[in-house]
Amino acid sequence: MDQPQKQSSAVDQQSLTEQLAYYWSGARYEDLPAPVVAMAKSVLLDTLSVGVRGADRLIRQFPHPLRLKPRLEC
Repeated sequence: MDQPQKQSSAVDQQSLTEQLAYYWSGARYEDLPAPVVAMAKSVLLDTLSVGVRGADRLIRQFPHPLRLKPRLEC
């Protein structure tokens, strides 16, 4: 006896990455909960501040041949 084949939808054939990309491509800022937006802003600010601080230390550790001062003061 032949067993019926399961019919798969287009979503079943997409990878997880494609499914997430499809979902987030339709998301709007207004759709995000306030705590998620607050956390995203905090994480972004933290990442930027670490980068700025790290760039400042790198400049001081390896001075430019012309001995220019770093532009960023923390």
